[in-house]
Amino acid sequence: MTGVAKYLAMQRQAEQVVQPAAEEVEVESVAEEVEEAVEAVEAVEAVEAVAVEVESEPAPAAPTGVEKYLSQQADNPVTRVTKYLIKESIQAKLRR
Repeated sequence: MTGVAKYLAMQRQAEQVVQPAAEEVEVESVAEEVEEAVEAVEAVEAVEAVAVEVESEPAPAAPTGVEKYLSQQADNPVTRVTKYLIKESIQAKLRR
């Protein structure tokens, strides 16, 4: 073999060694990208699930003025005796 033939044979061997290593690195990088994409999809799905739960739960409403009044009336009901005493008190003030 001539020097040129030996050089070309060595170059082919070097390319064959480098090529599988390059393919392996490429496969690993693609695998990492796929894993990252899967994790991103799972994170989006988790956020969407939480958003659906939040939307389905009704927000607690602040009591209106009417509700407050009615709750006070329920706590302190006006009896017939109380009404009678109020009426008598008003009439007594008008007689003076």
